[in-house]
Amino acid sequence: MESGSWVHAVLTQDERDVIDNLIRDHVFQVGQLSAGEFERVYLQVRQEFFSNRNILVPVKPRAAQAAES
Repeated sequence: MESGSWVHAVLTQDERDVIDNLIRDHVFQVGQLSAGEFERVYLQVRQEFFSNRNILVPVKPRAAQAAES
């Protein structure tokens, strides 16, 4: 990493299996929600996202903001 270039890691089969299981479990859990439950969760996450925008979304450095002005 000293060169500054990023080299991706190749996942092992065990790591891929873990990810596949997590995705399968997530899909199952979301499938168990009623439409009303899903909407309430969606609205809550959306509200939290927008109320914490500076935490969740990368903020442009001040120098970049100044350059745009």
